[in-house]
Amino acid sequence: MPFTKDHHAFRHMVRDVVEREIAPHVGEWERAGAFPAHELFPLLGKLGLPGLEYDPAYGGADHLYTVILGEEIGRIDCGGVPMAIGVQAGWICLLARTSGEDGYRGMSQIIVEAGRPGFSVSRKLDKLGNRSSDTAGLVFTGLRVPVASTIGEIGRGFQQQMTQFQNERMIAAYTAVGGAQRALDRTRDYLRKRQASGRPLTASSHVSHRLAELSARIDLLRHCNYACAEAYIRGEDATRFATIAKLAAGRLSREVADTCLQFHGGMGYMEETWTARYFRDSRLISIGGGAGEVMLRVLTQLDGLTP
Repeated sequence: MPFTKDHHAFRHMVRDVVEREIAPHVGEWERAGAFPAHELFPLLGKLGLPGLEYDPAYGGADHLYTVILGEEIGRIDCGGVPMAIGVQAGWICLLARTSGEDGYRGMSQIIVEAGRPGFSVSRKLDKLGNRSSDTAGLVFTGLRVPVASTIGEIGRGFQQQMTQFQNERMIAAYTAVGGAQRALDRTRDYLRKRQASGRPLTASSHVSHRLAELSARIDLLRHCNYACAEAYIRGEDATRFATIAKLAAGRLSREVADTCLQFHGGMGYMEETWTARYFRDSRLISIGGGAGEVMLRVLTQLDGLTP
């Protein structure tokens, strides 16, 4: 992957802001069930992190910066904040039926401001993980928006959403690599310090082989991501790369989370240990943005195995 000096400088900047502005507060935000998005997002905005790939005339950057951003926010010690950064949440992109046509026809994508009359939140949902990113049921009662709030072409919302899903799956895979790598590194450091019969736990061939296997699989996913990014930059259809990466990211994150927790022993099962949070949060990767089963369905269609 042809990362330049500017790319490396960008990675350093993102890692620095994560460690200074986010990492010290994650525990507090997780306990509160929300994080101060209206304070954090303006800070990230000043650094140009949201909307990285807007038209270059507006200061946009190439897709490799998105790859780096995903890997670095994936290192945050929770799943909720990086997910919210990827969504970038004071408005809603609503997919709504705008005509009487059946099926996927007649649907449009519409921007809805969260404070608009007719919009309300029914109740906050209690999730297994991603607790610092609050999720709620939304209610639309007599809500009206101007036609100008339509994204793209009226009646083509479903098709537009399907295209957007590829980008969502790509950023999910980029983020998963950052999270899995950090989890494995932390576990390796922990096992080097822990002793059993006078030897570090990494001296066990079972432990060291398992860590090596997972490290190799993270590398494979990382390079699948890079191949996906390069295809996307060339303007090619990256659907297959993105689908494979998303499927592999969900499965691998779950394996890494389970192994890290297991190798931490009883302490890994405690809420005060990062392994418990990572175990919970990583489970969403196989669900959000297209479940693993959906990814397999897409691949069978691409391979001509289903009509």
